[in-house]
Amino acid sequence: WVLTEPEYAELSAQACRKAIGNYSESIIAKKYTEVYNKITGKYA
Repeated sequence: WVLTEPEYAELSAQACRKAIGNYSESIIAKKYTEVYNKITGKYA
């Protein structure tokens, strides 16, 4: 249904923003650092 949705361009733009906001290298690196610090008890 997405490909035939009249708002396809907006849906696509929102999907890109969400992907970048949740899965960019800097976000993933921060999440890994948080997990590492939590596991090791270090809070830098």
